[in-house]
Amino acid sequence: MLEGIYAFLQHDKTESLSKFRGARALSQDLYIQENCAITLKRLGEAEQAVQMLTNLAHMNPSGRMRYSLSLLTAGAYRMAVEMYRGIPKHTPSRMDNLLPVLWAFDTRDEDTIARIQCAIQWVWDQNSYALTTQVAAWDNEGILHELILPGNIEDSRLDALEWGVERAVKTQLSIPEMGNLSISCRRYTTTLQQVA
Repeated sequence: MLEGIYAFLQHDKTESLSKFRGARALSQDLYIQENCAITLKRLGEAEQAVQMLTNLAHMNPSGRMRYSLSLLTAGAYRMAVEMYRGIPKHTPSRMDNLLPVLWAFDTRDEDTIARIQCAIQWVWDQNSYALTTQVAAWDNEGILHELILPGNIEDSRLDALEWGVERAVKTQLSIPEMGNLSISCRRYTTTLQQVA
């Protein structure tokens, strides 16, 4: 697993995926499985990450709060809401405020995941990476989903990546327009509330 993280930081997607697949094959430890899912999402393999997180929720019901938040950051909005609603007596969280907007969101999870996956992959192809993603803002008009990039990225590079993400998602996918979903880039700050 550590070799997979190291390969990710060295910008070697093939090696990172290989190491994480090896770690998963060697151990069914939930910590390793969860870290593999999170890194897969960071590598632009959001569909596979969503499947792993769903499986983990069945194997470890006590981790469903974390898994629902990770599903949310991967773009599986409806799945995240369904999982979150199924958690008995949970502590109120930011998710409670998001529920009505997420539930009313008029795009299929598959399309949202594909858009976010495309954005992450485009950033990766530009020799950068997303540390994480988050639902940053929402209202009845739509959702802003942010890719959180390293904190040391220059302003001009950040602007270029942001413009490129929007263009890549619009031109590379054969799914309907983004509608009420916006994807943007921002640099990491220590005030982020969520890391997964």
